[in-house]
Amino acid sequence: MKPSPNLHSPENHTLVLIDFEGQMAFSTKSIAINELCTNVAIVAGVWKIFNILTIVSTVAEEFFSGPVFPEIEEFYPAASSPHIDRTSMNTWEDEG
Repeated sequence: MKPSPNLHSPENHTLVLIDFEGQMAFSTKSIAINELCTNVAIVAGVWKIFNILTIVSTVAEEFFSGPVFPEIEEFYPAASSPHIDRTSMNTWEDEG
């Protein structure tokens, strides 16, 4: 069976970057934080090159978790690509 030519395209993909913030990274034990930052920078950069829709979501960025990784901010600055800042860990419970 031949795959569809439209299987992978910017029109049918979205990258969702959830909670890539300093406070959240402290709980990551399966990978070193610098490797995590490098990996997310590669993914974010490739998605930006191919102009694929990207959503950046944070949790209480200003008073709890801190800003998104600089590697994400470089490609998706909040000034031009507003981040979705939740007030709760559970998106479904967030009133914002």
